[in-house]
Amino acid sequence: MTVLDACKSAATKLNQARPTTVFGSSLPFAQELGDLANEAATAIAKAHEWQVLTKKATLTGDAVTTAFSLPSDYDRLPLKASLLTSQFSSPLTQARDLDEWLDFQLRPFIGAPGYWMILGGQVQVVPAIATGTTAQYYYIGNQIVAGCKTAFTTDTDAFLLPESLLTLHIVGRWKAQK
Repeated sequence: MTVLDACKSAATKLNQARPTTVFGSSLPFAQELGDLANEAATAIAKAHEWQVLTKKATLTGDAVTTAFSLPSDYDRLPLKASLLTSQFSSPLTQARDLDEWLDFQLRPFIGAPGYWMILGGQVQVVPAIATGTTAQYYYIGNQIVAGCKTAFTTDTDAFLLPESLLTLHIVGRWKAQK
């Protein structure tokens, strides 16, 4: 099902004329449906830790680097996030807050296996991951539209999550704003 199909279905449920096109249309209702579809898709994606949006990132240690860029499609971490290394059987400890992270950085002794935090758009680790060691974590990606897109831009775009949710969310958002 395409975003156009979802918008047509929503229009039917709303007792409105079904649009023939949404993106690129000059009709206010069709434009509104397109905007609502993108808002709805984002809200649905953020509401749960969808398996289809869950990905694994790998960091490769060099014994020097302590800051690693987040993946380009990174949206957020799952609620129960861990950073595991190939060197230790237990995960690195996630810093609870900025004060604890600063404390970890200032102390000359860092307990094994180490600590981590996402700060400044990067995964920060102390101590540096050893050469030849990898660290992995799961994250939720932001590409919610087929074709590695973060939003609908054409009528033929397909939502990666259940389209029935998209239709119902469009209807709910439209009614809420009226």
